[in-house]
Amino acid sequence: MRKSIKIKFSKLFLLVLTTAFVFTSLKAQNDDLVVYDNYNSTVKNHKFRIRDSFSLFMTEFKGDIQVSDDDKVITGISSGGYLKVYKKTFGNKRGLEVREVNGKLRFDYYSGNKKLPFDPEGKEWLSEILPDVIRKTGINAVERANRFYKQGGVNAVLSEINKILYDNVKVLYYKPLLAKTGLSSNDFAQIATSIDKELRYYCKFSGNKKVTNNKIGFL
Repeated sequence: MRKSIKIKFSKLFLLVLTTAFVFTSLKAQNDDLVVYDNYNSTVKNHKFRIRDSFSLFMTEFKGDIQVSDDDKVITGISSGGYLKVYKKTFGNKRGLEVREVNGKLRFDYYSGNKKLPFDPEGKEWLSEILPDVIRKTGINAVERANRFYKQGGVNAVLSEINKILYDNVKVLYYKPLLAKTGLSSNDFAQIATSIDKELRYYCKFSGNKKVTNNKIGFL
């Protein structure tokens, strides 16, 4: 009985959390690593940047972005939307911009300071980097959670969550998972265990004002 109450509490708490959660500005830093995650509610674009002593990774996107089932191809972007990706490692610089233009996708690829044809080099680079971009930013999270659930149930979604580094992105996968109908007591137990393992911190914001940043014990 006690276990059942804990599971139900975990579900309710997370649903409240994810409903209130708007990740407006999240920063994490140690001696060698800086992570910056920002959502601008005015222009409705999302910027993510991670930097360490040897590399810089930046991405910016706007709108709904659809990806292929293997997470290697961008298949669609909503009207006016775009995705920009830039990576610098040991002096090597590459960048990619994908935009929706009149109902079609336009791909612009850059290596160093030169603009190059997207196919084949840019296309190959996108296929390599896109899974990482998706897991860092939460792009296509709900659709991906539903896809994994269809392929392998709760275990498949939890396995994907385990590959994601940031709590604010993990939450985007827990919410559609908990909304599934027909979940068993065992399913809820697995999800509760995963929440306790995976989520250590959360940030809840009101507008642009940071309200709290506390460690959470969900169970």
